[in-house]
Amino acid sequence: MQTFVSTYVKQKGKSLFLTAALLCFPFLSFAQKTSSVTGEIKGLTEGKLQILVRTSETKWDTISTTPFSNGMFSFSQIKVARPMFARISVVGYQGGFNFFLEPNATYKALLRDGDGWFITGGELQNAQTEYQKGCGVLQNQLVALQAKSDSLRKALKYGSASKVNDSITMVKKELDMLRTSYLDANNNILSAALVLQELEQMDAPLNACKEVYAQLGEGAKASSCGEIVNQRIQRLEKVSRGSKAPDFTLPTLDGKSFTLSAMQGKVKIVDFWASWCGPCRLNNPVLRQLYADFHSKGLEIVNVSLDEKRDRWVEAVKQDKLVWTQVSSLKGWKDPVTQLYSITAIPAIFVLDADNNIIASGLHGEELKNFVSGLFAEKGAK
Repeated sequence: MQTFVSTYVKQKGKSLFLTAALLCFPFLSFAQKTSSVTGEIKGLTEGKLQILVRTSETKWDTISTTPFSNGMFSFSQIKVARPMFARISVVGYQGGFNFFLEPNATYKALLRDGDGWFITGGELQNAQTEYQKGCGVLQNQLVALQAKSDSLRKALKYGSASKVNDSITMVKKELDMLRTSYLDANNNILSAALVLQELEQMDAPLNACKEVYAQLGEGAKASSCGEIVNQRIQRLEKVSRGSKAPDFTLPTLDGKSFTLSAMQGKVKIVDFWASWCGPCRLNNPVLRQLYADFHSKGLEIVNVSLDEKRDRWVEAVKQDKLVWTQVSSLKGWKDPVTQLYSITAIPAIFVLDADNNIIASGLHGEELKNFVSGLFAEKGAK
């Protein structure tokens, strides 16, 4: 929901943040630092469950495990020092069941594939449950109203459809009010977790992350999810305009070793791509033209491939006539360099100056062509 970030930043009272939780939960002083979860899992009779807590953008730590038999399980004496965003998962399976785990709380759970599962207990988790219920009611209304509007428009009943659209607008406003109340009321992990979720879903850029983070209360910022939002900001700052491009070393297409900091050039382009990426391949003619026009004047390019199959990488380089430096670990998205540059989608292009400072990113096609051409026009005028 990209509108959430832009609207919330512009005017807090108009934020688009889903919730039905209207209670405030300040940090509490817990005498006992242990919690428990008991319940039933459907579809499996025996196995092992684990509770994981999210501790960073990419890391989940296992804090407790327990076997289950005949579908029944019990976690007891779970040590937790502060509220955390947690997940119950079956060992050996992907995914799981998310909930807010807090100290000195008792939880009941029914775990099953699809709808109908629940985890209840603890003030935070119960507030989250109410949030989901309230949002669900309004969202179901929106779906029904939108279907009615579409049907009326298909029948050319535009006047009636317009009245239904007015109802849709009113329901959306109710959602806005619900969201605003939530953000104002919950200066804790609840608001921070949902902000984090929204930012990650839309893969929000640095500026949007900073502006939304600034709107959080101090309690939310200090929560584990608030800390992860801050981690995201710090990560993105490392590859933002004005930052030094992270150095890396990767093998070239002909088996040699390439290090970014050793590449000489007045202007440098670092392009993350792959043979299977259509938009990447469509951008290659622009790179070819730029290289032909400005390589003699100091332009250097390095393509970092996210391929895993060498033959496909080689064939794409040949077909697209990429005559400049080509590097890859052939580890795909698991290549540490993609994490170093916070790559979540390709093509991802960074333009660097002679000292490897990032001067632009996210440019493609004509925008990239015009930006780089302008750089050399400025250099030629000096």
